[in-house]
Amino acid sequence: MRIFEFLDSLQEWVLDAASGWWTLLGLFGFVTVNGFFPPLPSDS
Repeated sequence: MRIFEFLDSLQEWVLDAASGWWTLLGLFGFVTVNGFFPPLPSDS
């Protein structure tokens, strides 16, 4: 079935992206910016 092939490839892509070194760097950057200028306020 075509949808299962798509979901399998999507899962592989997500796992590959999550295991990269740049993911932590991007998360650190987002958290740092969010600390000074919250683009996603917690009280919304």
